[in-house]
Amino acid sequence: MGVFRQLHDAYRHAGDWTDTAIIEQVRVYERAERLIAERVDAVLLMYFELGCLDEVERVALDPVNQSYLGPVGRYTLARAHYVRRRFSLALEQLEFVRGSARHWEGEKLRSRILYELGRVDDALEHRAANHRHSDGLDEVVYHSYLYQRRYKEAFAIYCAEVDAGRLRQVFGEHAEAGPEFPSVESRLIAPQGGPGDEILLASTSPSLERRSGELTALCDPRLESLLARSFPSIRFLSVERQKSRRHEGFVAADRPKRADNVLFDLFDEQAFAEAARCERVVLGRSLPVLSLEPDHQAPYSPYLSPDPAQLNRFSSRGLGDGGTIGVVWRSEFNSPMRSIHYMELHELAPLLEGPGTFVCLQHDATPGERAELDRLTGGRVHFPDDVDVRDDFEAAAGLVACLDVVVGVGTTILELAAAVGTNCVSMQPTLFSTWRRIDDECRDYWHTNMRVATVDDATQRQVCAERARVLVDQALNEALTPT
Repeated sequence: MGVFRQLHDAYRHAGDWTDTAIIEQVRVYERAERLIAERVDAVLLMYFELGCLDEVERVALDPVNQSYLGPVGRYTLARAHYVRRRFSLALEQLEFVRGSARHWEGEKLRSRILYELGRVDDALEHRAANHRHSDGLDEVVYHSYLYQRRYKEAFAIYCAEVDAGRLRQVFGEHAEAGPEFPSVESRLIAPQGGPGDEILLASTSPSLERRSGELTALCDPRLESLLARSFPSIRFLSVERQKSRRHEGFVAADRPKRADNVLFDLFDEQAFAEAARCERVVLGRSLPVLSLEPDHQAPYSPYLSPDPAQLNRFSSRGLGDGGTIGVVWRSEFNSPMRSIHYMELHELAPLLEGPGTFVCLQHDATPGERAELDRLTGGRVHFPDDVDVRDDFEAAAGLVACLDVVVGVGTTILELAAAVGTNCVSMQPTLFSTWRRIDDECRDYWHTNMRVATVDDATQRQVCAERARVLVDQALNEALTPT
């Protein structure tokens, strides 16, 4: 199965990905001979990773296959039920996984279910009894602490020990993990995650800048000019980050050579040389604790400055009367376990049927999605096809800065819109990010100009869009009311 996952990732990375062709190969494999336990489990896992949950249930619930289901198959079926918000059915399957080769993964899923049922204390107790030190960030513990507003404890574990250990292994006493950040002559920030994380955590940079004689920050090449304009006294060095540590040395010939150490996914040779001369090196996931500082505390006012030329480019476009609303409903990186945090277009009906002119910010919207968006809005939608909102962040920043409201799930474009000052509404259809809503006015923990639409019950996802519509209307009234 490891080979299958690597092929899966490689096809996506190469841009030569066809779900239909891969799915058909899995069906051929499934029909090749009478299924035995290993084959049933393998088929279920492949279908799950392809997002074919109907196929997972079809194979797993076939009476002929029932006796062949092994721990991997039971765990995979449990995950399928979990994704579809059938928590009790998922828990039933997990009973078959106890004590098996999938025991620890099964118990972690059990903890997630406890959390999503609102049993936060039980989830924490269960994680304490079933945690492995070799695990990275424990998202259940992390989000449970955030839910309970134990921010300092949550942020202390956000930079997982496995990553902090890698940093210490390479930089020794120069590695810095916080939560205290003393004044030093030179410091370098090495971001982690995607550009959305980088945009969000750029808000904490002024705190480190005040404590650094010289502050250098690595950044996604697509963000370099935008960040340099917004923080002119910080030196930014563009570095491509590898998405996976599994492909060490798998770098195209025309790309800069990676650092020859365990941090190769974050540093190329030039960036590593810069970091080696600094007094302190800090990973991006150590920065959220800075949001608690009294002198530079979240929520933050807008802090990114769009290119004036891009603002002029988009402000001249008449996008419609009654307010313009940018909308994004999922990430481009989709998988069953990630999809629970996104929305399906049909779930957005209460939002899209309301007043306003919509602008599609989903850069990879399929033809079917575009047609459905057009239908749900009654034709009140624009598709800015001349803007590459995925790779041209200067143009994307100019576009969203000219909209009245941007509404969507937690994606890069939403964080970008909030950071440049557009009123935003964040939709959180699970309980995992409800912590971002800090009061009854639905204010966001991080941005002063963002409101958060949440659910009270993780199985009632449609409530999220209904609440988002109310918040969008409030934001439109604010944007359209003369000052």
